[in-house]
Amino acid sequence: MTPTVLIAHTADYLNAARLALAFRAVGCGVQALCRRAHPVRRLPFLEAVYDYSPVTPLRSFCGAIASAAPDLIVACDDWSVRLLHQLYLREGTRSEAPTPVQIAIERSLGRMDAYGLLLARSRLGKVAVMAGVLVPWTATVASIKQLERWLRAEGFPAVIKRDHSSGGAGVAIVHDLSGASHSFRRMIGWRNLARSLKWLAFEHDTEWAFDLLRSPPTTVSVQRYVPGIAANCAVACWNGEVLAGICVEAVATAGPTGRATVLRVVENRGMFQAAERIVGAFGLSGFCGFDFVLEENTGRAHLIEINPRATQTNHLALGSGRDLVAALRVRISGEPLRERQAVTDRDLIVVYPPRTDGRGVPAPVAAAYHDVPLEAPELIEAISQRRG
Repeated sequence: MTPTVLIAHTADYLNAARLALAFRAVGCGVQALCRRAHPVRRLPFLEAVYDYSPVTPLRSFCGAIASAAPDLIVACDDWSVRLLHQLYLREGTRSEAPTPVQIAIERSLGRMDAYGLLLARSRLGKVAVMAGVLVPWTATVASIKQLERWLRAEGFPAVIKRDHSSGGAGVAIVHDLSGASHSFRRMIGWRNLARSLKWLAFEHDTEWAFDLLRSPPTTVSVQRYVPGIAANCAVACWNGEVLAGICVEAVATAGPTGRATVLRVVENRGMFQAAERIVGAFGLSGFCGFDFVLEENTGRAHLIEINPRATQTNHLALGSGRDLVAALRVRISGEPLRERQAVTDRDLIVVYPPRTDGRGVPAPVAAAYHDVPLEAPELIEAISQRRG
């Protein structure tokens, strides 16, 4: 059996292309639903590519799923997950029996009743209570007055977050009331209209403009700041069971709240157990990423964010129990797969593409594994052209 995987991405990050390469390497047929200029389109082995339209996003997803008849849908960004959830609900109003599209979505994501909670940063506390994991104290705030009352009671520093944002966007670490008020106003203001006009006027990108305007209403939460090391546990799971996982610590990041650019692979039972509990409590399938802070002095893993989708380490093959793509391939096909050799035995990994802010990188990076997709020169060329 050759499983069919549909990579779905409404943004243009590189993780979709890296996952396409990884699934191809384990013997899957790969198709993609993406924007017209997405770098994944450079990959010559794709069996089919479907255009994502921000004007009719549900029609785009429905048509791609119906045509591909995938064994697995891989959502690579939060908006893709939200659209899959909306499509699942819409399909349910049109038929008493589950439709083929619904079946494909639920098989790929797991229990659909979980996603209303998992996609909102402001509901992290409720998720933690249900799954029994440790999280910093978090509260939803609807006004600057509410925010100031919380901060006077809990103190500084604190973290302000906007729902339905990713990659470090919509997150601010604040140290005083003035900074907190500024961050709150920026998050709830006319951000979507202003950013949409920018994309139209300067980038000439109608796709991004439409998606920004269609974004859901803004909800802001405030979270107690936990000093420590940023870390992540990425897992492949199926019907509430974790199949494989990779735990990493951030050695370098793109800014205080940005994505990790240099990673250290670690063994951390606390993070892995928290991931297992959430996956089991909500019956999840596919890829999920869990962001933590490893508390100073104690090392306790505090969960700070859940990403019920593919993240930037999912494509890595790091040996037994750490090969997420191979684990999913085995589960969806029901066929054994010869264990793959790890791409590296080094614990330090430099994420591709590397940071280019001119500030340099930590000294140990010289001995790190640089995760460059050498097997896909056309992809490297596409990224170089975009960054040039």
